[in-house]
Amino acid sequence: EELGRIEVRLTFGKDKTVKATILAEKPETFAMLQRDSHYLERALQDTGLDSAGINFELADSGHNFNQDNQR
Repeated sequence: EELGRIEVRLTFGKDKTVKATILAEKPETFAMLQRDSHYLERALQDTGLDSAGINFELADSGHNFNQDNQR
């Protein structure tokens, strides 16, 4: 089963905190990521960063997942 595309944005704070925003293309992927969010939180913490939270968003049908979309 294909999970579709995702986009991950990380925002780093000066105090070694990181806030993640994960944008999923498919509703099934969105639900799976939300369900397993504690694993993602732990992975961030294992890097030595303090997680300031993970936000999950479902992309609208017109979202462009091109790599040129970097900020």
